[in-house]
Parts: sequence; structure tokens; C-alpha cells
Amino acid sequence: MNWIINGLIGLFFYGVFGIANKFSSASDIYAANTIVQAAFFVGVLVIFAIGRRRLRWSLDALCAGIVGSLGTWIVLAALAENQLIIVYPFVALSSIVFIVVNAIVYKVSYTGRKLVWLLAGLALGCAGVFFAAVGGSGGLTSFIATFQLNMLLLVEGISVMISWGLLAFFWMRARVVRRHDEYTTLVWSGVGSLGVALLMLAVHPSSIAALQPQTAPIVGGFSLVIASFFMLRAFGLTQTTSSVKNVILALLTNGEIIPVTIFALIVLREYSLEGLIGVSASILGIIVLNVADAVKA
Repeated sequence: MNWIINGLIGLFFYGVFGIANKFSSASDIYAANTIVQAAFFVGVLVIFAIGRRRLRWSLDALCAGIVGSLGTWIVLAALAENQLIIVYPFVALSSIVFIVVNAIVYKVSYTGRKLVWLLAGLALGCAGVFFAAVGGSGGLTSFIATFQLNMLLLVEGISVMISWGLLAFFWMRARVVRRHDEYTTLVWSGVGSLGVALLMLAVHPSSIAALQPQTAPIVGGFSLVIASFFMLRAFGLTQTTSSVKNVILALLTNGEIIPVTIFALIVLREYSLEGLIGVSASILGIIVLNVADAVKA
């Protein structure tokens, strides 16, 4: 059970990262993201120094950092256009991207009762993330009212879904297939994400003037380091590419909205039916996926 404990610790700190973003007073989102990634990279170097491991080259980890940060770029662009409520819910389907890519690359497939339990757990988990995301962005009514068959928004949503699904896949491959330790994987992921953040800043040069130390982005960046470290440790404990544990971790990797919604419901008392449904379905989905992992095909 060490893998799920590490995964849940990672999810908790992803939640801290999300809450820090929620309370950020930054006037420029691209400048704030640069501060987050800079703090993330500094934290990565600190953890690597503490771990005292030999740094190995990891293309998979570098790719994970790049695609993850590209997904963030698209989300920030949607936020700047006040269209986040349409784009962000696509994150709920990133676990399906993970499964599809894993099936294509490693011929992973599930049959019989395991497949039934997997589909049930995946449906619940994805629905949970979707409702939590919608609940945190104005509610289902607002989502339906805002939604239009806009090709650009559809492409942006699908791009985020693919980017963050690939993030989980590359992390899994770095840890399970390449056997790279979590320290090495974290460093190269940090290099990739910081590189994209700097490119983002170059594309939006007006944001450079807004660069200044801010508490919320710095806290968010360091929380992201801890979250990523424990999630990478969890992936390393799954041992095989065919394990349903990887599917659960892919869901948790992109499930930041779940602890943020719990925080909003309990601490901020921002009650919403969508949030309650989202949290309940997500927890139930993780339980069902754990059953799927234990069931023989």
C-alpha cells in the first residue's frame, strides 16, 4: 500500500498548490507562473542535493516537464480569455489518454472482470474530476450556458487533456520502464517545465515587468515540488506498465481540483452540488480502481 500512500500525499500537496493559486493576488498570470516554475526548480535542486543521487539523463522526464508545462500554458491562455470553465474540465479525460498511449506503446490491455471494474472506476473517477472542475468554475449551469461549439476552445481542451495525460505516461515510463530514480526524474522534469515557462514569458514580454517575489506563487512552486516527488515515488512502486495502479496515479496526478474542492467545501464553506458529487465520485472511483487492480483478468 506504500504506492497509494505516496500518491495521496502527492495529491494533498497538489491541492496545496491549487489553493495557493486560488489565493494568489498576482496581477499577471504569466509572471506568476514563471515565479511558480522558478520556485519549483529551486525546490527540485534542493531535494536532489538532499538525496545525493547521481544525475542520469532522462528524456522521458524532460518530455514530461515539457508537455505538462505546455498544458499549463493552454490553461493560462483560457484563463486570460475567461474561458477556463470550458477548457479545464477536459482534464478529467487525461487518464483515458494515459491508458490509450500505454496500450499503443506497451500493448497493455485488460479483459474480463478486471476490464469491467476498470471501466467502472474510470467512469466514476473521470466524472468526479469533471464535476469538481465545473463546480470550482461556476457550476454546471454556467458551464452549459457558456459552452459553445467553438473549434478553438475544443482544440484547447483536447490539447490540455493530451498534454497532462502524456505527463503521467512519461513519468510512469521514466520510473517503471527506464528505472530512473525519483530525484533524476524530478530534475529533468523541472528543466522541461522551466524551459516552457521562460518561453511563455518570451511570448508575453509585457509580463516581465510584473515579475516580483510573491508569497502565493512561491508557496505553490514548493508545494508542486513535494507533490511531484511523492507522485514519482508512487509510480516507481507500481513495478509494471500493466498495473491498474498506474491508472489510479494518472488520475491523481491530474486530480488537483479534488483536494481544492474539499478545502472549498469544508474550510471556505463554498457549497456546491457539483463539488459534492465530484469529490464523492472521485473517492468512489479510486476505491473501484483499487478493486480492479486486485481482480484477476
